[in-house]
Amino acid sequence: MLFLEYLNLPRSSHYFQPKLRDELIRQKHAQYIQSGQSFQDRIQVPPVYNEEPLVKDYLLHFFREDENIEGFVKYLKDSYLKPLLAEAKLVNGIGDPEQWFSILGTTAVQRLKDRIDIEFLPQNKTIYAPQDSVSLKVATKNVEKLLIKVYLINTFNYYSRNFKPIDTALSLDGLSATWERTLAIDAAPMRRIERTLQFPELKGRGVFVVDLIGNGRSSRALITKGQLRILEKTGPAGHELRIVDGKNKPRPDATIWINGKEYTPEEEDQVILIPYSNRPGRQQIILRDGEFSTLSHFTHLSEAYSMESALHLDRESLIRGNIATLTIRPVLRLNGWKISPGLLENIRLIMQTTDYEGIATSKEIKIQNFTDDEDYLHTFTVPNKARYIHFTLYAQIQNLSQGKKDNLSATQQYQINEIETTLKLDSPHLSVSDNEYVLDVLGKNGEPLPDRPVYLEFKHEN
Repeated sequence: MLFLEYLNLPRSSHYFQPKLRDELIRQKHAQYIQSGQSFQDRIQVPPVYNEEPLVKDYLLHFFREDENIEGFVKYLKDSYLKPLLAEAKLVNGIGDPEQWFSILGTTAVQRLKDRIDIEFLPQNKTIYAPQDSVSLKVATKNVEKLLIKVYLINTFNYYSRNFKPIDTALSLDGLSATWERTLAIDAAPMRRIERTLQFPELKGRGVFVVDLIGNGRSSRALITKGQLRILEKTGPAGHELRIVDGKNKPRPDATIWINGKEYTPEEEDQVILIPYSNRPGRQQIILRDGEFSTLSHFTHLSEAYSMESALHLDRESLIRGNIATLTIRPVLRLNGWKISPGLLENIRLIMQTTDYEGIATSKEIKIQNFTDDEDYLHTFTVPNKARYIHFTLYAQIQNLSQGKKDNLSATQQYQINEIETTLKLDSPHLSVSDNEYVLDVLGKNGEPLPDRPVYLEFKHEN
């Protein structure tokens, strides 16, 4: 049983058996369970600051059937277990009351009799599909009349004023219940009765607060029926958002409210376009579909462009006086998403050549535009004595959110004819032919140089 495994962990709680705790620490070299420890870097579960209510609920559940405390006395003190066994029997009307009265004592019995319980049981759901029927399991004690009030919350008004999720701490002062009824409970004050309450009036989508009131006590439950969420991608003009329901079905008439402004879907593709912001960051939004709204958020991005470009040359064509072709394939991205390079403006290609003596010359080539499905080709004559050929692609793009043009660039450099800067007259060239490696020693012009001694050093690869 998982509960027993949990109790077998050493803890410094006042109800834990000290002998077992010391033995566990000695055998397992363990440490005490530390209440309030957070492990949210590994599991999305909040810290537990007080485990006793959970332990008590489990014990009260098992003691309905157990006749004694023997199953748990190994782990917990009998002075803690016996009153819980007596309480479980008395509130459920099991066994001889006098037997349990003697365990608790007069004061504790009276305190238990006077206690008022109105509790929603933990197995209740809080989120329902719009078509689901709603029922809630409730435990009551010492309540003769239970007043049941149900409030339908105007979600849009609440979210637009508070910009926080609805919870059971919602103030209901001045509000009239949407539905109301009274339930008579015929049970002795000592008895704790569990029942299921049906709410057939909770139809369709909405957020409802169920308020139970009896004998000066109250308890609330928050019921959410339905859900809206966004599907998001970025485009050249901004965030492109679509709203879907809990079953991922599109809601073509739903709108988005941001900072008091409503954004509606485009008629053609049902996309809601949110322009990029000059104040980027997490932004709360309200998704509204008719009378139903959901509070959500998204990361409002600024308009950030980047450009990458493949500037490719066939190195074997870089022979002086030869005609070489530069292939340009630009990639334009907006917030990481690839978009059409046809949006680029004022495109320029700067070609700079540096010779052996360090003298640089440059040339500017204006490019009309780029297309999505074609590379741009630029041909040029390879100059004499070239050592470096450096290409820089410049372009601009209109930043709509900031009302200015962004400057973009990409570069590529080729180093050639390096042998001309040295006293060497030859160079080895390794090639593969018919599954054989061939090493050729060639002169500056590619002429073979026979009868040249070549010294090789080999190293085995492990």
